[in-house]
Amino acid sequence: MPPPIGGQNLNVERFYRLLAAEENIHVDHWRMEFTKNTKAFRKFGVRKVVELIRVVFRLFKLRLKGEIDVVISSAGGPHLIPIIRDIILIPLVCLLSGKVWIHFQA
Repeated sequence: MPPPIGGQNLNVERFYRLLAAEENIHVDHWRMEFTKNTKAFRKFGVRKVVELIRVVFRLFKLRLKGEIDVVISSAGGPHLIPIIRDIILIPLVCLLSGKVWIHFQA
């Protein structure tokens, strides 16, 4: 969940809290901080590559602990950098989990 700066982030937070409140659902939440501030939006940065590597390693580590039933991922939007990130990340998520739910913003 990126910093809470817009409606999509607030919606993701609500969805997370709803799932976490359910007793029969175990939720692992990862804060993916690809963008620390608004100046970094839509721009390439080494920090974003490092965060992508961290996310991939966390995904593999979680998978080694057991089966991943569902991964809920927010789509990056219509800009090039988030699209490239999703092209790299989503296929790996699909291979390592049972289902992938992609949350698109309006």
